[in-house]
Amino acid sequence: MPGTRTAHTRELDRYIGSRLREQRLLLGMTQGELAQKLGLASQQVQKYESGVDRVSASRLFDCAIALGVPFGWFVEVAASTLGHFAFSRHPGDLALQRAISQITEPDCRTALKNLARVLAKSPIGRAQRVLPRGRSRATSLRSRPFSE
Repeated sequence: MPGTRTAHTRELDRYIGSRLREQRLLLGMTQGELAQKLGLASQQVQKYESGVDRVSASRLFDCAIALGVPFGWFVEVAASTLGHFAFSRHPGDLALQRAISQITEPDCRTALKNLARVLAKSPIGRAQRVLPRGRSRATSLRSRPFSE
């Protein structure tokens, strides 16, 4: 049946909607502002972002222009994990991206990028440890001696 949405396509629709929302929020734009740029009601943008309604290719192209991203940006990760949809986003990711985008000094951006690479390779940056009762991750990291 041509119009049937499978679990796979619903997941993809939700993913595209989440990317739409992510970029809109990163730009500090409201649903109403995006809707106005697209000539839509804000409720329609809400339906796109939640994955309730599927975004057509032509509408997605309009969204890309309105949000200043390449058309393929909406499906970059989905295309590389097609069939698995292993996109896990931490609640703080958007705030981190927003803060990073406000740093304009090239040397600071390079230093931040290098720090992120080092943390990603270290046990501190990747560990998902269960800490003893009463100890926070921040306390645990502060009490750990520095070593190179």
